[in-house]
Amino acid sequence: MHVENDTRKTLLTQLLVLSLPIETTLKALARFGWDSDQELSILKLDHIEDVLRRYLAGQLTANLVETWADAIEGREDIGMEERDEDFLREVIFELANPVLHRSLSEGYARSILSRLHQARLDTRPESE
Repeated sequence: MHVENDTRKTLLTQLLVLSLPIETTLKALARFGWDSDQELSILKLDHIEDVLRRYLAGQLTANLVETWADAIEGREDIGMEERDEDFLREVIFELANPVLHRSLSEGYARSILSRLHQARLDTRPESE
């Protein structure tokens, strides 16, 4: 079981950082399902920022970003960085559901990055 969780955690990390072709990662993750009694990986602002910057650089398509967000949304084995949880859930929902929200575009990606920057400022301890 421990080795299986290590494998699952590695695959979840690959998903969060989008380090392999997403189809490969999702196919490997499919054997584990979406349910879990524990969070094995944590989504952070840096993950979203990296994916959106790669999109803006032309390295990722809007469809790929949607697939990525959809693969993260609702997984019980992926947690959210606690201090940014509301923002992270909101952005993943928006990116995973363009029909309900809006399609990813350069302007929209920049808008999310601006909101992300503001979220970082809002959650920074006052002593910094």
